[in-house]
Amino acid sequence: MSSNLHVTEQNMIDYLEGSLQHDEELTIKIHLQQCDKCSQTLMQWQSLLGAKQAKPSPLLKERIWESIEEKQKVKRSPSAKVYFITIGSIAAVLLLGLLSFNNSQSKLPNPNEMKVQAFQEQPHTQQMNITPITNNRESRELDGNIWINNTTDELLLEVYGLPKLNDRDYQLWMIYHDNEVKDEILPIEQNGSSRIFIRSKNLIQLKQIKASIEPKGGSHSQTGPDTFIIEINN
Repeated sequence: MSSNLHVTEQNMIDYLEGSLQHDEELTIKIHLQQCDKCSQTLMQWQSLLGAKQAKPSPLLKERIWESIEEKQKVKRSPSAKVYFITIGSIAAVLLLGLLSFNNSQSKLPNPNEMKVQAFQEQPHTQQMNITPITNNRESRELDGNIWINNTTDELLLEVYGLPKLNDRDYQLWMIYHDNEVKDEILPIEQNGSSRIFIRSKNLIQLKQIKASIEPKGGSHSQTGPDTFIIEINN
């Protein structure tokens, strides 16, 4: 490359990605030290790629060049070996490609959400409301539902508005008609919500579910105050 020929923007991208041969990289480096225009173009590309925090994949980069060639139809002069494309055109195609990829990713359904929805819509699934204990300050803003299916022996509990506890846990108590009790620690998200899915035999014998505040790690039997109660109508 002679000093009077500017660096093509395709070579500029390859230079930033470090995918050029050593001799080509050295030639471009020397040219950039002597050419203000190419140095400014380099800074623009650094800013663009740095802002997106990602490099275009080889496939995306190939599609960028193909799209630009088809749209711009720039004619080469008989003596020219290269032709130049504005950085704005490349940036537009690059951003469109990245946005299209991100949008397609965001539209993909969440498998877990699909399973939950399918369970909730099953004909034998019953929905019941949570009854918060109003005299307990930890449960005044509490809301939620429970879905139970005695055919599949599955239970889904969703609770919202539980304040996060630093040194204690919310513990779930499942009480059966024969007074058998099974317990489970409720995992609490940062927003105060909790979702727990349980498979247990003989859910048809379940008569009540409640939660209480217990020491960290849970208790063998209930020692703290109730936060909510669900009466099961089987």
